Amino acid sequence: MARKYEPVPGSGFYCWSLEKCEEEIFIVALSEISGLIPPGQKWQRTLEYHFFELGKGLADEALIEMNGARRQHGLEPISITETAVGDYASSRDEPAKSRRRRQIREELGKAGPEMRAKLLAQATAEKNRLSRAHYTYEDFKLRKLQQDAARPLGQGDIAKIPSARRAADAPDAIPIGTRLPPTSDKHANFQRLFPGRTENVSEAIRKLTNLSSPNYEFEEPEVEKIFDTLGQRLNEAHARFRRRLTN
Repeated sequence: MARKYEPVPGSGFYCWSLEKCEEEIFIVALSEISGLIPPGQKWQRTLEYHFFELGKGLADEALIEMNGARRQHGLEPISITETAVGDYASSRDEPAKSRRRRQIREELGKAGPEMRAKLLAQATAEKNRLSRAHYTYEDFKLRKLQQDAARPLGQGDIAKIPSARRAADAPDAIPIGTRLPPTSDKHANFQRLFPGRTENVSEAIRKLTNLSSPNYEFEEPEVEKIFDTLGQRLNEAHARFRRRLTN
């Protein structure tokens, strides 16, 4: 049902991809305290924008905050368990998820306690029928650490060491690294092109960062949209390179 993941690897910020029944459980739980939460809560604004408007994964931080609010009002917190995900949770049709979530919330706003309890019971029963994940996200991270520790340093790893030292001395610079001898014409073309293109992207990010100066004004949703877009594009690009390396 739920898959835990890091939108930006290594950030320590986690999200959940949910199946339909888990979305329903969460939205019911949120609706029970919607009138009890003080207005202007940052986590609530972020949840509204990312989860309901954009149709993205549920931030673990929002789940923790909501459960804290439930405890304050004598309500049981809800838990999310990592399970094998189906077509809905793995779907990238975020607009469809956004529409569905907002529709459920609207219907719950009109429903009475009996209807809410019925929906919650059905969703909970469906959740309990789902199989557990073959391995959790923490298992995945542990396996990766073990694999990296067992892998001997290669020429590419050694080349990164002086680059890392230079980066520490000059934090504003992003070194490209030492080139390996090309193994083919295609590899030579890659080595010829990637430094310039990487510098172009770095320069574009520097210009984007200039918008954070006092010369401009912006809202939190606008900033989050920028970095959601950048993070998604970087993850997609990284995934394409990784697929080529593993094939």
